[in-house]
Amino acid sequence: MPAKKSKLLILGSTGLVGSRFIKIYQQKYSIITLGRNNTDIKVNLLSKKGLMQKIQKLSFDAIINFAAYTNVDGAEKEKGDKNGEVYTLNCLLPLWLANYTKTFGCKLYHISTDYVFSGTQNNRPYTENDTPRPVNSWYAMTKYFGEENILSSDRSKNCTIVRISYPYSGQYIRKLDIARSVIEQVKNKKMYFGAEDQKIKPTSVDDISNALSFLVDNNSTGIYHVAGNFHPKAYITPFNFARKIAKLMNLNLAQVKPISFAALSKKRVARRPQHTWLDTRKIEAFGLRITPINEALKRFLNQMINK
Repeated sequence: MPAKKSKLLILGSTGLVGSRFIKIYQQKYSIITLGRNNTDIKVNLLSKKGLMQKIQKLSFDAIINFAAYTNVDGAEKEKGDKNGEVYTLNCLLPLWLANYTKTFGCKLYHISTDYVFSGTQNNRPYTENDTPRPVNSWYAMTKYFGEENILSSDRSKNCTIVRISYPYSGQYIRKLDIARSVIEQVKNKKMYFGAEDQKIKPTSVDDISNALSFLVDNNSTGIYHVAGNFHPKAYITPFNFARKIAKLMNLNLAQVKPISFAALSKKRVARRPQHTWLDTRKIEAFGLRITPINEALKRFLNQMINK
């Protein structure tokens, strides 16, 4: 007799990471998607009442919350607005879900971000034990508030926070990411400027999906970092990552130019943290293999070719 499939309720199923998780694991788990568009169950995630009415009628083992407002510059338009979409999705929605798990006993896996950190630490990557201090951008601040809402009091006992970093995909076409933005710029004969003095760890959405499945299967709780495997250096600069992508796609390397983080920041609406490289030794010690970067990029190339 086959083992019973875990039942997962997924919010944010049409986004960059959520859609990939479902593509990979739709046979392994019994999945219910919930959201505004193209989901099994339609609901406005900005409405606590509407959301709770829908959720309470369902049966599931765990919630995975991919839903978030992720346009970093766009979020600045609502800065300080606690009635806005950004604050509701990034801060209040995690609170509502955590309260639900506290009452009904299911698990919550909440996707967060490396942007909860200040980015001032350049001597070592951030661990799960480091204290978040977001820069003064509304996206970063609301994602941090969302984490705090989960971790406060005894709500966290059924919750896992998964911080990810610069997710990229070879198949998602609705939004450009750190990899496909390079391709888009260079193919259109434009210059791509990548910071040469910034430490980051771009992450394949396949690795994020695998990590989530691993944590669900192991019934985990707590905080885990999931980020790209750039061993032995442990990070890459946006400039060097862009060069890797350009080489991979046989694009003109002369169109990929270095720039300082400070100069690039002047071109942006919202502040970004500089060094947000995440330490992934905790989840790797738990048993997860994160794909080495060259292997991950070969997979990315195959997905780009075959999408």
